[in-house]
Amino acid sequence: MSLSITVGTRMTRQLLWSMGLISESEYGGYRAKNFAVLMFSEKPDRFIPYAHVEIIREAVGTDKMEAKIFDGPIWIQAKQVRKYFQDNILASYTIRDDISTRHRLIYNWPQVVFNELSTNCILHKEYDSPNYIGIYIYDDKITFVNHNRPVPPVTIEDLNNKRTFDDRRYLNPELKEMFFALDLIESYGSGIRRAKDALSDNGSPKLQFLPENDTDNYTMAVVGINEEFQAVRKEEEEKTALESEEVKEGLQESDKSASQDSYPESAKEITKEITKEIKQIMLENPSVSVKEIARRLDVKPDFVLYRVKRMKKMAKSGMKVQPNPGDGWC
Repeated sequence: MSLSITVGTRMTRQLLWSMGLISESEYGGYRAKNFAVLMFSEKPDRFIPYAHVEIIREAVGTDKMEAKIFDGPIWIQAKQVRKYFQDNILASYTIRDDISTRHRLIYNWPQVVFNELSTNCILHKEYDSPNYIGIYIYDDKITFVNHNRPVPPVTIEDLNNKRTFDDRRYLNPELKEMFFALDLIESYGSGIRRAKDALSDNGSPKLQFLPENDTDNYTMAVVGINEEFQAVRKEEEEKTALESEEVKEGLQESDKSASQDSYPESAKEITKEITKEIKQIMLENPSVSVKEIARRLDVKPDFVLYRVKRMKKMAKSGMKVQPNPGDGWC
């Protein structure tokens, strides 16, 4: 598909022709080449349907998906999807060694992996196909989908098993040259190697390409989340939930036992005060029961049990809590 255009002056026509952006139309006049439309048109999918990228992600806190479309010139699309990932998806934790002072960073997904695979989708898309490039971001994985297979001799099996592709061919060689000139790719056939190396360095699962058959006409790259990152994130979420529960419990207890004169400034202060008293009672009598602590502090036994569980989980008490059968310890 090409876009017929009217070229104003001879000088303009010669300039566009010398740059390889136009050719003579079989219907007379001139036409813009596809790669010129993709690289320089403000809205290329007005002329080449589905010449855009969609990022579809799980909406936080729901089971629904939300989509964002990137539809400018494709070299700008490549930059915009990278920026979107960096601003909205990329996350890391600093993991400190218990023995030494050394630490390391782990990422949910390394930025370089997203850069290489998203750009790969744009370069290797078959633009005559009526399908957009889809990047699907889930809680535990990202998938990159093009609705065409690799250009032979490269196969899906090669993408899974090899690191470099010196003989890789491109559906859109002009786009490849322009992306290289714009520093959007570093060298030909090396993007998969950089993505695999980045995943290995981050301790992430191996990159997987689908489909496993020879008939379905699509290529999907699947990138699993770093499992250590996922575990730390789960701990953080549980910690946040516990802290919210603390505030709630503290507010309930303050309504019952705090006087107007000594009412603390916040529910967190109430919780801290009660926790300190629980610790002190347990230090004085390690075999004390939940019921006895609750009676002495004038709070519910369930609240005491919750606080002890919390202290054990956060390892803040510095002592071993001894269970007392029949009193609800666990």
